[in-house]
Amino acid sequence: MGFWFGVAFLIACGLGVPVFRKLAHASMLQRLGWDGASVIPSTWGLSGLRVKRPRWEGEVAFEPAGVGGGGRRGHLRLVASLGRKTPSFAVSEKGRRDDAAATEPAVATGDAAFDARLSVRGDADFIRRLLDAPQRERLLRLHDAGGCFRGLSGGVAELDGPLPAGAADLKGFLDQCDAILDAMAGAVVS
Repeated sequence: MGFWFGVAFLIACGLGVPVFRKLAHASMLQRLGWDGASVIPSTWGLSGLRVKRPRWEGEVAFEPAGVGGGGRRGHLRLVASLGRKTPSFAVSEKGRRDDAAATEPAVATGDAAFDARLSVRGDADFIRRLLDAPQRERLLRLHDAGGCFRGLSGGVAELDGPLPAGAADLKGFLDQCDAILDAMAGAVVS
């Protein structure tokens, strides 16, 4: 009889932890209070966010951490549209696998600290116009916080970040992304 109680307990834990995580995540998104953000409910996975800002709009998808100590970390991905077509460029951290696999040469931005940490590939004139000194500083701060600006292609930007522990962490990350995307949208227009 004790065996069946143990099995029932393990099943309850196996089903209860994901349900609790989903409910806690949904509650965090409801408490976020970020202008222009609305929750996208999900039946099985973590709920997402739809974001509408004056210069850009996008969606945030959340992925929970993998199972066990060897599993992948939880993360989020923001895919945002700047509202107009743009040339493409990609950003990667120096020494990473995606940086080593790149076929085109990196564009020098003229900022030694930025160029030492991040590689930018694409239309050189567009990159230099878009990545002015304040924007390069924003991108470095995003990378210092565990996030990553992946690139811009056809007016669609992609940013990744760690899965937030609470609403304040998520709000801080979204504020950083908003500053980056707002500046990009302004530079694309001019």
